[in-house]
Amino acid sequence: MKRFSLLIFRNIIMLIILIYSIQLFPKKYILSRNLTFLNHIDKHLKMKYLSNNSNIIIGDSRADFGLNDPKNLFENLSLRGSTPVEGYLTLMKVLNNNIKIDTLIISYGSVHINKQLTFYSLTKYFNLFNDDFSKRELINIESIPDPIYDDTNSWIHPLIPKTLYPFYFKVLDFTSSIFSLPYSLIKPYLNDNYEKNKINSDPYCLSQEIHRESLKSKSIVNEIYINKIFKTLRENKIKFFYVYPPVVKTSKLLDDKDYWNRYYEITKKFNPVNDVLTKYDFKLFRDCSHLNLEGEKLFSQKIFNKIRF
Repeated sequence: MKRFSLLIFRNIIMLIILIYSIQLFPKKYILSRNLTFLNHIDKHLKMKYLSNNSNIIIGDSRADFGLNDPKNLFENLSLRGSTPVEGYLTLMKVLNNNIKIDTLIISYGSVHINKQLTFYSLTKYFNLFNDDFSKRELINIESIPDPIYDDTNSWIHPLIPKTLYPFYFKVLDFTSSIFSLPYSLIKPYLNDNYEKNKINSDPYCLSQEIHRESLKSKSIVNEIYINKIFKTLRENKIKFFYVYPPVVKTSKLLDDKDYWNRYYEITKKFNPVNDVLTKYDFKLFRDCSHLNLEGEKLFSQKIFNKIRF
């Protein structure tokens, strides 16, 4: 029995050493199969190299998939899975680099304004907002009591206390790296394009976003930070517009009128250029939330024509 206990203890120690050793690798290798992380890395690099009088887009994955300026006059800095928290940090990261912004489009889907906060599952875990201003702001965000913190993109179990998140993130790095590190070595030799043009097969869109129980709460943090974005835009005399992402016209989510009214009330001050319920056929979507290539082309043409004229 004693020998068995010693063996278990030794294996646990070895596992802990392995978990911490993985941290020596750059996170871009550890998470090389995580498309959301790769999207965030790409956008953070773009934030550094913007020219003065730039036109930018901030938003979530709906904006990333759905807004593509045909004339390439807008840089899309939308971060997949993000909320107004990351939008504000993006805006300030650009301004703190002494880059003047001429026009900004803000575009978050209703769920990322009303009901979801991905602060821990994305921003804290990815650790890409690591400049001094962002670090101070992240401390402030964690001090705000928001019921939505328990809905962290559905993969952090609510029974795990936040004090254990730093170690939990290291464990996630370790488990991710088992497949991602070998993949990083062979990735340059693969034609590994992310397929965007599949057709949505669910016209009623009974998706996870509709049924998630924790979405019954409202996000305090998101509302605070969308107001911070508004204040910053006004103070810096930046022209701004809000773009409402299209919704599948047969989606069951459209039945919740209070949900859409609240979304509009929070965002209407941003000078919307389209209707809050812009409805498209499900064949223009790649899933229940994101436009496919055909939908992106149609929607972008419509939006940028309105903004320019």
